[in-house]
Amino acid sequence: MDDRVSLLRMAPEVFRACGLDPAQEQSGTTGVDVDFKPLLEITQPILKKSGEVPTPIELWQYHALGVVANSHAARGDDLGSLPYWEALTRLAPNDFDSKLRLAEVQRGLGLAAAALDTLYAAIHPLTRDDPRPLLAAAKLEVQLGHPDAARQLLRRAVPVTG
Repeated sequence: MDDRVSLLRMAPEVFRACGLDPAQEQSGTTGVDVDFKPLLEITQPILKKSGEVPTPIELWQYHALGVVANSHAARGDDLGSLPYWEALTRLAPNDFDSKLRLAEVQRGLGLAAAALDTLYAAIHPLTRDDPRPLLAAAKLEVQLGHPDAARQLLRRAVPVTG
């Protein structure tokens, strides 16, 4: 017997537990006045392009995926968490930390090439001051036998001044 609960089955329960009805929320007819502003401030930059606003449903999907992914990870179930991290990074392509976590899970499952792709995707202008993806990618490049690529990544991660 499969004891996992699908996200589609779980989401309405999460809404109801918070006093919301997903059908009413989507149509805007809910009688509950919910202040989504704090969630929007945190989540908007990673869910949408500048100027776009995520819907309440997107906010809940994002947070529900994070809860499920972290739940599997906390139990040491990397294989179980993998599809949730993948879905989370597709839903929120600017979510830098989720990409790092996805790469860590992929590496732990022996998917080094996929982890490297994920780390390279995490290296972009918004996070250029954060050396974490560069250092993680350099480590993987060494493990894959690409020391020159690792050196280039290390130079980017720790620029030498003077």
